[in-house]
Amino acid sequence: MPTTYKRLKLMNASGCNCTTKDELIELYNCSACDMIVSKSCTIKSREGNPSPRYYETDTLSINSTGLRNKGLHYYLSLVKYFEEMNKASRQEKRYIISYADLENIKMFIAIVENHYIVHKIPMYFEINLSCPNIPGKGQIGYDFAETHNLLDTLFNGFKPGLITNNKINIGVKLPAYFDAPHFEAMSEILNNYPLTHITCINSLGNGFVFNDKVKQAVAGNDGYGGIGGSVIKPFGLSNVRRFRGLIRSEIAIYGCGGITCLNDVYEYELCGADVVQIGTELIREGINIFNKLKQ
Repeated sequence: MPTTYKRLKLMNASGCNCTTKDELIELYNCSACDMIVSKSCTIKSREGNPSPRYYETDTLSINSTGLRNKGLHYYLSLVKYFEEMNKASRQEKRYIISYADLENIKMFIAIVENHYIVHKIPMYFEINLSCPNIPGKGQIGYDFAETHNLLDTLFNGFKPGLITNNKINIGVKLPAYFDAPHFEAMSEILNNYPLTHITCINSLGNGFVFNDKVKQAVAGNDGYGGIGGSVIKPFGLSNVRRFRGLIRSEIAIYGCGGITCLNDVYEYELCGADVVQIGTELIREGINIFNKLKQ
């Protein structure tokens, strides 16, 4: 590995070790984890799909949580907590709230605005355009017209100054794209908005895996789920590389998919990532994966 390697920032991927306050605190307290993101949440808490929701092999994982989370207000309540933690420890570890309840985006705007008015603390969000595990719901990131409408509503819905003055900061988590025209179409949309970042990629939707008893590995969504792990790394790399050549340079790219070792991080850097998110390997190894990668 060349000596010119610069250590990218490391963080968890949404959905991994980040549903509860205790899990998020564990990530925060790991010095090698540079940023943290919550479980993708909805306005109200959700129980999600039935168990088992997760299964893994040596090369892949499949999950079908069905947006199991504690609700937007729960994750907003932690903004002040982590702000105080940052002040006490004299650091600036970013806490990002992942949000996926896209049918209630106007309610999301109203709740977030009110939270800022009360607390006056800058907030960071990752809007999940790519949850693959809700029965009967498609990934909005594959509907370009609907994505454009959603982002228009989102960025034009906040009061003037909240977005442009970095009081409310918004990025998006994208599904994997496979055809060049799709990258171009999505980039044309994304370049219209003051995004902090894009995350490439979410798990590959609608995979099916048998467990070691030759039964469907996950119970929810008729056994279909999002595929992660080392098997999806080529798609993560290609999406980061494609988007880095198409979106504005000031929009950061968070690479995600199949990272297990430092060489994987380096390959994401070569493709243009600014930050990398760890998912399957975090579940497999625990937070020690961050220490391993940092060393």
